[in-house]
Amino acid sequence: MSSGLLELRDLRVVFSHPRGMFRSPFVTRAVDGVSLSIPRGTVFGLVGESGCGKTTLSRAILGLVPVASGGIWFDGVDYAGMNTAALRPLRRRVQMVFQDPFSSLNPRMTVAQILAEPLHVHRPMPAARRIALITRMLDRVGLSARILRRYPHEFSGGQRQRLAVARALILEPDLLIADEPVSALDVSIQAQVLNLLADLRRDMGLTMLFVSHDLAVVRHIASHVAVMQAGKIVEEGPADAVFAALSHPYTKALLAASPRLPG
Repeated sequence: MSSGLLELRDLRVVFSHPRGMFRSPFVTRAVDGVSLSIPRGTVFGLVGESGCGKTTLSRAILGLVPVASGGIWFDGVDYAGMNTAALRPLRRRVQMVFQDPFSSLNPRMTVAQILAEPLHVHRPMPAARRIALITRMLDRVGLSARILRRYPHEFSGGQRQRLAVARALILEPDLLIADEPVSALDVSIQAQVLNLLADLRRDMGLTMLFVSHDLAVVRHIASHVAVMQAGKIVEEGPADAVFAALSHPYTKALLAASPRLPG
């Protein structure tokens, strides 16, 4: 085994789509033989256009979609194919920030309830300690404790994503999967959220899988890049080397289509 915190080995996720009583189902190979190693403490960028399989890959890591074959090794343990109970330790140590912060937050819960929920499930503790932890986490993501009784609809998109980041990090995970975390935000605040993620990764010693369709965004934050097309990895390497060479035509097309982030 290599030294990666997360190891994907020849991973495959297949979806079957029925086409009628007398026709064979149509099969989609959403993830088709992906092998990756993500070293501890790094930001690994996974980039590709919509529909390439990168979000399915992220969900497979968390056990949210079934794996057809291959291995998902996290800190030396293969979690591929495990049941929900067996995945529980993984889900405490691997957390995800989703693309749309509004739909990922329960609109009927207050901020205090949203941040307390993962603690109730994975880290039960006295109420006073829980509130203190929640208050510190809000401060780390640039939000005030005065919002504890407010609801998600009362915030801007950038504030909601900061809240989603706080919820993901409240358990102090080892790996954060950020799935298009800035694509639903105004361009003017994308860099702010990216800088926040970079600061939190450094301060908390996180390993991060950063998923995006935008190579310019990945270039801003990642030290290592893998480019995904039609379920396969077509190019991979240190970010500087990938952007210097751009050996695959698909990677060149992605970079040409990427807008520049504000300075």
